[in-house]
Amino acid sequence: MANVKGAELVRPCILGNDPNLPEQTNEELKKEFNLKEVLSFNCNENPLGTSPKAIAAIQEHAKDVFLYPDATCTELRRKVAKANGIDEMQVLFGNGADNVLLMLTETFLNEGEEMIVGSPHFFVYNTTVQLVGGKLVTVPLKNYTVDLKAIKAAITPKTKLIMVCNPNNPTGTIVKEDEVKEFMKDIPDNVIVIFDEAYAEFVDAADYPNSLQYVNAGKKVLVIRTLSKIFGMAGCRIGYIMGPEYLIELMRRTVEYFAVNRVAQDAALAAMDDEEFLHKTLAVNKEGKEYLTKEFTAMGFTCQPSYTNFIFVDFHRDAREIADKLRRQGLLIAVGGGWNCPTCSRISIGTMEMNKKLVAAFKEILA
Repeated sequence: MANVKGAELVRPCILGNDPNLPEQTNEELKKEFNLKEVLSFNCNENPLGTSPKAIAAIQEHAKDVFLYPDATCTELRRKVAKANGIDEMQVLFGNGADNVLLMLTETFLNEGEEMIVGSPHFFVYNTTVQLVGGKLVTVPLKNYTVDLKAIKAAITPKTKLIMVCNPNNPTGTIVKEDEVKEFMKDIPDNVIVIFDEAYAEFVDAADYPNSLQYVNAGKKVLVIRTLSKIFGMAGCRIGYIMGPEYLIELMRRTVEYFAVNRVAQDAALAAMDDEEFLHKTLAVNKEGKEYLTKEFTAMGFTCQPSYTNFIFVDFHRDAREIADKLRRQGLLIAVGGGWNCPTCSRISIGTMEMNKKLVAAFKEILA
């Protein structure tokens, strides 16, 4: 990184992260290929949009944006705490789960200390660890699933954090209750275990672990959730973390003071009460997941069992080439080169209309 202009001015750990540069917008893509629409299957957004109740709340409270927001998201904290059977001081909100992850590393990770994750993994883990001069230790997945036994074996005296993404992003698989129960035995007392459960609401497996039971049992466990996915609020940026009150209290020392804007807070309160939208989202996701899995399998692709709103697909050929052809038709998918899976793609589940357009495009490409 010595050839980076101004490198001598910054902390060395900063240079380990790539700069966040502007990407081509959908409008630019439409113009380039003369497209009428662009459909995103690459970001795991809710294809139904946002809860109508949330939209109504945004419209109602738009007049109040000249006022600062509630810095501690009081009503949201109480709502989440009540829903999960914990105290309101055991909940902390941030500007999306990404911001929560940064608070985590800023609070607990010293320079040179380690966070262990399964790999492939959510790219923000690397970014947030790098920003504080920590070290990300990656443990290969087993059968596309987080390998808890191997993660436990990777613990060293420098280990401070263990991140268990469940369901895992990008593969969509889960670790189950009996695996987690065994894993949690004899974790060193100076190690904090974090369960990233951004997609938990989509899981319909009876043996999906209740990670909050370890919080209630006094373990050093933190649980991350988000309103971006099932609640369709990715643009509002609302994530939160739950855990022992003393660990949450420590994180409050690094939180941005007005981390969640007031309109987002009002929208979130309304969205969390919209059970009709929640059930409709789950139904559309289930139908789309079954359809896409069936169609992709018939094409000779391999699909991992998914407990999320996306499917991890192995094309058994260069995924970038397929993605480029789809892009010219206005269909965007996430390719796995950055995950060390160059033949794979993480494909979000859309409405049935969207899904059928994607399948038709795949068939055209394969033909």
